[in-house]
Amino acid sequence: KQWYQRRVAITAGGNVPGVDEFISLTKIVKITETENFDVVVFDTAPTGHTLRLLSIPGSFQNILRQLIQMKSFVGGLVTTMSQSLGLDTNQMNLDQLEVMLPMLERLNNELRNPDMTTFMCVCIPEFLSLYETERLIQRFTERDIDTPNVIVNQ
Repeated sequence: KQWYQRRVAITAGGNVPGVDEFISLTKIVKITETENFDVVVFDTAPTGHTLRLLSIPGSFQNILRQLIQMKSFVGGLVTTMSQSLGLDTNQMNLDQLEVMLPMLERLNNELRNPDMTTFMCVCIPEFLSLYETERLIQRFTERDIDTPNVIVNQ
């Protein structure tokens, strides 16, 4: 029974939507914490991908809260997520789920802090591009994300 529960958790962890984006965000956080840069520029994918990327911290906070409630069944998923955060998986303990929550909360707060994060939308002067940029800015505004300028690239 234990083997089966672990196998299900490992399989589910590999199929959770947003895991790739989550890992990308944690790598960005690690770079900004360990390196001494004045500015970090992160060039994102088109609108839909960027919105999904930015929704990951909040989504994973909700997922982690639920996993904490049922942590006896999720050993494999915890290992995957902990590895992406650089936590020690040799001494893996499901209680590390609680350690991840503040990290995600900090990332969420940093994305919304205009002193730390600013998004510059870049588009071309065509209807569809301008429409997508407007949609992106509306979603940023809904999430309290600073978007002070748009660059129209020719």
